[in-house]
Amino acid sequence: MPAYPDSMRKILETYVRAVATKEFTVDGRTLMPPDELWLSSSFFRGFECVDKCGGCCPHFTLDYFHGARRTREMIDTVSGERLEDRRIEVNGRPFWYLSDQQKDHKDPHCRNLNKIDGRCGIYPVRPLSCSFEPTIKFISHGLHQIGVSRVVVTKRPFGRAWNMLRIDGGRGAMCEWPERTDLDAVEFRDIPLLIELMKLCTSLDIPTHLFALIQHVREALLVLREGNDLRWQWGGKSTILIASN
Repeated sequence: MPAYPDSMRKILETYVRAVATKEFTVDGRTLMPPDELWLSSSFFRGFECVDKCGGCCPHFTLDYFHGARRTREMIDTVSGERLEDRRIEVNGRPFWYLSDQQKDHKDPHCRNLNKIDGRCGIYPVRPLSCSFEPTIKFISHGLHQIGVSRVVVTKRPFGRAWNMLRIDGGRGAMCEWPERTDLDAVEFRDIPLLIELMKLCTSLDIPTHLFALIQHVREALLVLREGNDLRWQWGGKSTILIASN
């Protein structure tokens, strides 16, 4: 069972909470924003998904938001016929979205995972939560009853990668993390993902630091494309403060 079998809750409680500027509620539960949001130089590192793994594709809900391009394209597929209306309450107001809860699917992996090659059968229209995984991470430091004191936006392997179930029945995700940067992936995959998350937050009327984060990522990209080192640009540090609440 994945840490978050409901991907909508993961988006709200992990991604949105990490970048929010003020507290908000989800089904009556108050989520506090972090005191600080930081960007790590590791955000620009490379990543490679290898064949015959499927470790990061367990059985969880596949959730889509009205108005998003991926939602419109998913509806036109055979898998789109499985989407049903669901709702969650955010700040006391109902938020409707489409979801395949996979209740009829008993396999521990997602129904869309090809069990032969370990690849996603709906990759071009996979949900937002799947697009963030396994690359972009919002790492919380100082989690306690009051809130999260610090969140670092980075890229790194799953903390539980060693226990992820592969399609061959073995344990341990096989994804590779080369030391080199992958600037094209940041520009053409990661920034659009952050923009899509920002649009979702806007539709939920939750203010965030996403605009500032995206601007810092773009500025760092220019530095790296010119052949310069971020640590030198950031005063010898591997992280930079984006905003504080």
